[in-house]
Amino acid sequence: MLTPRLEIVAPNVALAQLLADALNASYETHRLFLVWSRPRWELTDTLDTLQRAQSDFVRHDAEKKFFLLTREHPQQLVGCIGFTPKADGSHEIGYWANQSFQSRGLMGEGLTALIAQLPETRLYLTTSSANTASRKLAESVGFRLVRTLVGDRRSDVFGVCDTLVFKLGDAHWLEASS
Repeated sequence: MLTPRLEIVAPNVALAQLLADALNASYETHRLFLVWSRPRWELTDTLDTLQRAQSDFVRHDAEKKFFLLTREHPQQLVGCIGFTPKADGSHEIGYWANQSFQSRGLMGEGLTALIAQLPETRLYLTTSSANTASRKLAESVGFRLVRTLVGDRRSDVFGVCDTLVFKLGDAHWLEASS
């Protein structure tokens, strides 16, 4: 899939070095909110990650990860957006950005394009109340805050935080499911 500034692709082991570079460049940002972050990703780590993501991509019950690349030459990895199917038919969205590409609107461009491909899908996401960038991204593409889980998260950096639950659209399915 192409947008004006991005190429959005399915997982591919050919992305392993770009993925390692993006994750390594972004550790200081990711460590604040992503439990899976680590200080150093080796090529073997990202190869394993991409092989699992390729396998999951073809399964109907597993997360679909989409990788965002710049359309400029040489391509660089902007981030990743995942859609995880849930038992109630909804999908939880997760995303992360390469620190080098933050605040340029690229994640919003990619997320908007992917959401447009799923017009009838119930989508939601959660984020830490301390993660203002994630909250702003969610709101910029049309998600709205529907619930706050007070004191639901603990962070070494931010202390006790709330979990913010966002959903896309006007249906009341998420409020009714709690």
